[in-house]
Amino acid sequence: MIRRVKDWVLHPFFLGALPILILWAQNLDEQVPLLDAIRVLALVLGAVALLMVLGIVLFRRPRKIAIVVSAWIALFFSFGYVWGGALGGEALAAGSPSPLAPILWVGLAVLAIVLAARMGRSIVPLTRWLNLVSAVLVVVNLFPIVTYDAGEVPQAVDAFPTEEPSPGEERRPDIYYLIFDRYGRQDTLAETFTFDNGPFLRGLSDRGFFVATRSVANYPKTSHSLAASLNMRYLDFLSGEAKGSSLAPTYELIRQSEVVDFLKGQGYRFVLVGSGWSPTNTSPMADTVWKYEAGSEFSSALFGTTILEGVGEELGPVSRQLNARTVKWHRTLFQFDRLAKSRDLPGPKFVLAHFLLPHGPYVFDREGRFVNAEEESTRDWRDLYTEQLMFTNRRINELLDHILSGPDESDPIVILQADEGPHPEELVGNPDSFLWDEASDEDLRLKFRIFNAYYLSGGRSERLYPSITPVNSFRVLLNEYFGLHMALLPDRSFTFPDYEHLYDFTDVTPRVG
Repeated sequence: MIRRVKDWVLHPFFLGALPILILWAQNLDEQVPLLDAIRVLALVLGAVALLMVLGIVLFRRPRKIAIVVSAWIALFFSFGYVWGGALGGEALAAGSPSPLAPILWVGLAVLAIVLAARMGRSIVPLTRWLNLVSAVLVVVNLFPIVTYDAGEVPQAVDAFPTEEPSPGEERRPDIYYLIFDRYGRQDTLAETFTFDNGPFLRGLSDRGFFVATRSVANYPKTSHSLAASLNMRYLDFLSGEAKGSSLAPTYELIRQSEVVDFLKGQGYRFVLVGSGWSPTNTSPMADTVWKYEAGSEFSSALFGTTILEGVGEELGPVSRQLNARTVKWHRTLFQFDRLAKSRDLPGPKFVLAHFLLPHGPYVFDREGRFVNAEEESTRDWRDLYTEQLMFTNRRINELLDHILSGPDESDPIVILQADEGPHPEELVGNPDSFLWDEASDEDLRLKFRIFNAYYLSGGRSERLYPSITPVNSFRVLLNEYFGLHMALLPDRSFTFPDYEHLYDFTDVTPRVG
């Protein structure tokens, strides 16, 4: 029996699983959804099994077919690393590889067939060796996954107010919280991108929005910013308690937030329009989840290292599932479509949608047409950002036309807000090594100055002010509409040294001004 096991051909399956397990193990603190990882694992192992079965049926040489399949797996998953310089599981760098790259990879795939066909008796020990080595690598990467413990999220000392809301107006307005990732403030757009966002902002003011012209982010990272805004407090209670490089505490604060908990207690339905980024793609608290069922964040990262990223934009339906750029294009359109449909859901409802716009990759021009990787690689990133921003503005206006089209007494509350500003140029493509404690004042202003606008139904914007920050957004809203008496927090901005010390906070408020 032992001899029979030694002669089994297992290494293609182990090698097929290996890239998935490696990426999963490297991103444990990102809390990859188990279902996302299992789906990708099943897809890859199913493809391996299909290749093996077809090869054995046609050629009846299991060991030689296994060598070929293993070689093809290695070529498939190494493409992005070799041609894109991808590091740590990141996707192929912006821009397409040389047109010769796929041709060379096909040539190597054919060479694997030739070499396997010519192998003699040496194929038996080689098969055993590949089985052993690949099995060991699988176990090594599987161990941290099955033993991982994110730990409990520390609780804030200043607990959420427990007083009962004062009796207020009978109607509870719908609430839309729409986050636009890396949407910079007007002065940032003018100084860095030579773009005048004034017409769009004046249009919001004409609709009745209060535009916070001096707003800044509370933190330079989405996970921190949304954890603070959705829990209405700063994250200093995480300092020294959470693992320094783990985002798990902030992710849990986003998925199970105080704001949602309070509103559900007031009879609100929580509607989540998924972003593709795991903390805002699903939530155990959501009553309704609309998400684009293709290409999770995990699968996009994985297949971004493969040959599919180099040619995937031209693969039609396949690219909608696996290519990060086309997935983002389709998901964004899906999000706007579902937001428009959400108006017809029975209320009251709290609708949360996080858009990865104008955040790169830059896949939209101003008219909403798809921008491929080759075009992106030949243009200045500032122009690309501006084009995607103009598309974002146009779709925001179209959405507002729809959800504000009813009688005034049925108007919802709408918060349009950025979580952070654009990346400083030296941070683009190199986020893990950027040192925030060495950032210049210019970099901090670019990162922290954000777009922030409020439509409070009934014209109740007296308590808003130009420098309000996201941490106070729902304090104002809940005080105004639910009779709470929460004190507003000082509007501050905090950063951390680097991505290994995510909770060692430094106050940089005077520098972002």
